Amino acid sequence: FLLQITYDYFGEMRTHDLLPNGRDIPVTNENRQ
Repeated sequence: FLLQITYDYFGEMRTHDLLPNGRDIPVTNENRQ
């Protein structure tokens, strides 16, 4: 899992980082909430 979401915006798939550079931060037991 990564700290980002992907959603459909009027037929266009968009990706949004939940944290700055969230796509590069793996979710671990230490950083998950």
